[in-house]
Amino acid sequence: MESKYINLGISQLTGYLRNRGFTVDMLFFHDGESNEYIMSQIGCRHTHYAFSVSQTNFSRIVKFVKNIKARDINAIVIFGGPFSSMYYEDISKDVPEVDYFVLGDGEIPTEYLLSGGQIEGYPYIYSPKHSSSSYQQYHNEDISWDIADDYFLSDGKKRHIHSIISKNNVCSGSCTFCCIEKSSRIVYKPVDIILTEILKYNNSYGVSHFYFIDNDLFDPGNETAKERIAELCDKLIKLGRDLHFYCSAKATVFRDTQSDHTLLEKMYLAGFDSVFFGIEAANDDDLKLYNKKNRVTDNYLSLQLLREHKIHPDIGFICFNPYSTLSRIKENFKFLIDAQIEDITHYTQSFLEIYKGSPFYTLAVKQQLLNKQYNYMHLDEYRFVSEDAEKITQIVLFLKEKFKNNKDFLTEDGWARFAVFFNGLRRHNKDLEVYVDEFDNLKQKYIDLLRSYFSKLYLDGDIQYCRYSYNDFLKEYRRNKKEMHQLRTRIILSNIRSSKAAPIISYP
Repeated sequence: MESKYINLGISQLTGYLRNRGFTVDMLFFHDGESNEYIMSQIGCRHTHYAFSVSQTNFSRIVKFVKNIKARDINAIVIFGGPFSSMYYEDISKDVPEVDYFVLGDGEIPTEYLLSGGQIEGYPYIYSPKHSSSSYQQYHNEDISWDIADDYFLSDGKKRHIHSIISKNNVCSGSCTFCCIEKSSRIVYKPVDIILTEILKYNNSYGVSHFYFIDNDLFDPGNETAKERIAELCDKLIKLGRDLHFYCSAKATVFRDTQSDHTLLEKMYLAGFDSVFFGIEAANDDDLKLYNKKNRVTDNYLSLQLLREHKIHPDIGFICFNPYSTLSRIKENFKFLIDAQIEDITHYTQSFLEIYKGSPFYTLAVKQQLLNKQYNYMHLDEYRFVSEDAEKITQIVLFLKEKFKNNKDFLTEDGWARFAVFFNGLRRHNKDLEVYVDEFDNLKQKYIDLLRSYFSKLYLDGDIQYCRYSYNDFLKEYRRNKKEMHQLRTRIILSNIRSSKAAPIISYP
């Protein structure tokens, strides 16, 4: 039930364990499948049941775990993944049915567990029945293991996205809100190995979209790292295939230099449809608070450079944190509008989530910022402490009331994904250029709608107006979204009719 990384985490773990002689069945499920169906597929024939747990799938997985234990009290339940690696103690108290928590990268610790290793004192596995003086997350440096292909074989459905990791799971950055292992010791997967993996999944399963899940494909952002990706792009271009790539990078990685323009052009020709930047804020005070290396000028430059080379920018963004002021929030909003950022969640739900184990969590605990409602399922429950705290609290409560958990405002169904989708199709099918003006005009109407409504909230602070006019806004938003979906359908049909038609995919 992974969502962000599609298939990689469990697939790599399964491949590793099978190569070590363990018998492992791997099952994938999706949001639309009922709990009854999933339990019927899980069954009760196994000795161990391991789940990749996230904040998104946690509640459903807990139901499955309780069902498994009710059927077989001796079944062993294992939780893994970044989320449970942070909150293993809290989750264990609430879900005592979980026997073990694998902390960090799962291959080595899971093999140790299944091989009967002594858990008492072992730092990479948490169990309420055992103890260790120093629990910590395991971090792989060897990332050359074979990946199990069950994701593409499991239910006969054709899938077109494959996740790739190109280096070990560390980051050279030092963001205060982040829990990713901070290290300058980066171990790269060789370019030819990456290319072989791409060719394998393209040839064997018709996979055309590849998602580099590294938190920064170009880490640490030096020329050596960039030359590595340039080499990969050169080899991809020579293949001459209709391939699509998505990756993440720091907002300081590209500069206005000839070498970076050359790299970006190669990326476009190789098939990079979009790059995700961890911009996070559009005022220097917040950027300093997050210990980000980028400044506002870097934000604008990064977006400009991508767009010059027809690569669509996607961003991470945080509008609210405990130290927010009205001035900082205004600057954040102005950036979103000026930069034509499509993702509706950046305007409605961009609250800092304070993760346990992060430097920001330590600060929040020290300064008693966390509300009583704060827990691992509600990471944005904290108080505001600036001179504008009362007004900001009112704005946040309004946003959570009207926009949080509202299916009208899902990223996956909105302009942000459509923009990436259309950008990718245009690169390989020039017949679709006839839709560019219509796309641009409809998108501009969308941005204008966001500007008109949210400027009242963020620039004027007029919550009463926004509450009164919410239904009118929602009506126009839905109308624009309907027109966008109609345009998307026509583009898809036109692409299918074209001899250059490619699989119709959008990124996760």
